[in-house]
Amino acid sequence: MMRDCPPGDLDDVSVPNSVLQSYRYEYDYKSMHDIYFIIHMCAFLLTEGEYHLAAHYYRGLIRMMTAILNDTDAIMAEILQGHQFRQGMDTKIDYLVQAYVTGLTANLSNALYSLYKCYLYQGQSEYFQEYVDQFDSVCNSLATPSAFHLLADVWKVLGNKHKMKEALEKQDSMKAYS
Repeated sequence: MMRDCPPGDLDDVSVPNSVLQSYRYEYDYKSMHDIYFIIHMCAFLLTEGEYHLAAHYYRGLIRMMTAILNDTDAIMAEILQGHQFRQGMDTKIDYLVQAYVTGLTANLSNALYSLYKCYLYQGQSEYFQEYVDQFDSVCNSLATPSAFHLLADVWKVLGNKHKMKEALEKQDSMKAYS
């Protein structure tokens, strides 16, 4: 599942049946199957206050999603094996690719922000410096008011007032066009 992420210690955490059941659910794309399982598991770890474990798996999830987004062949393979393609949407391949990439980018944004929250809850927000440029890039790619709001929140906590102001200006300009 997460070949590039070292194993974590979940021996002391009882993973509820609802998280395990989510792994049985059929998603349109194989990569989403693993991604959503990890997202459900991390959400559970957050509710249990296991921030260090959740952060560990979020880091692996971020690496996993970044690798997929950087591999156009893998994206195309996912699309060609997906349910919608087999249901006759083959003429709309560009749409399917864009929808897949946008969905994966939104999930990456959520994973990055959740990792930031894990660090924040542990009093270690400075650890997010390693990921803040990627988060900035993802938020600019999504270009939504909510993405810029979250980005401004991160920059504020990290002490970069200029970047915070820049994100808030982008958020305000997006709201003006709504």
